Amino acid sequence: MEVEHGEIKERKRLGRLHRRARPTGRFEYRLGSPGEVDASGAQATVWSCFPPPPLIPTAPMAPTARSSPALEASSLPCCTTMSSDQDQSGDQATSVRAEAFSDGVLAIVITLLILDLRAPHGQPGQLLSGLLHQWPTYLAYAASYLYVAVVWLNHKSAFVRIRVMNRGLHWANFGVLATTALLPFPTSVVAEAIESGNRADARIAVALYALIGALLCASWWLFFHYLARHPELTEHHVDDGFFGHERRRAEAGVLLYAVGGVLGALVLPPIGLAIFVILPIYYGVTSHGLPAAPRVIRRITPGRM
Repeated sequence: MEVEHGEIKERKRLGRLHRRARPTGRFEYRLGSPGEVDASGAQATVWSCFPPPPLIPTAPMAPTARSSPALEASSLPCCTTMSSDQDQSGDQATSVRAEAFSDGVLAIVITLLILDLRAPHGQPGQLLSGLLHQWPTYLAYAASYLYVAVVWLNHKSAFVRIRVMNRGLHWANFGVLATTALLPFPTSVVAEAIESGNRADARIAVALYALIGALLCASWWLFFHYLARHPELTEHHVDDGFFGHERRRAEAGVLLYAVGGVLGALVLPPIGLAIFVILPIYYGVTSHGLPAAPRVIRRITPGRM
């Protein structure tokens, strides 16, 4: 049994505020050879990617010369193990479990929204008027459903760029999920307040929805900020400034939700509701980052410049 040791050092990442290097990965290859082969003269090809592709063992090659056989790694029964210092410490892990947990939470949240859609109660023959009277419920449901869908798209886009997660990033992700889980509550409050016809209640309900929306954007800001400060957690191809730019989208959301809440509470509630519908569309178009927004728009509107 031949054992080869080594280490892989990734390129240095330069951020605006921090200079960091990727964690150093240590690898160990164990190559087995037939008993009649002199392993000291064997040669093997080691791939330089990290982590390495799995080596598929095939039937051993018959050595042409006992003293110096030329054996490829893929022709030998082999076992490959790899670890890194930080992974062994337990502070970092892959994002698989976090993504699965997040998908489950978002699926539950988006399902709870449908509970606000109920059959209208009225006299026989007044079903159509009852359905039309519930238009605020439909609007609130559409806005919140669209928002949760956009949260999932942004979440997916972010995790495609995340290589590993540590404890701090897990807590930042929990913050995004916690604020997203609040959406069914203001959705129900807005629908009932507007249906009641009480303008004072409608103003308060719109202000409440704006507050929850601003909190959700603030949680995204913390999530992006953490990744911007810790580029070693991202994939190698991700530009160091990507998540720094993503913070601007979150900042715009906090500002616009505040504006929508003020206009809805002090001027006219439908103005705030209109802003609440427009904002998820903005975040959907820019879910792959602000620079990619023109490309997304061209896909949505084919044939137009």
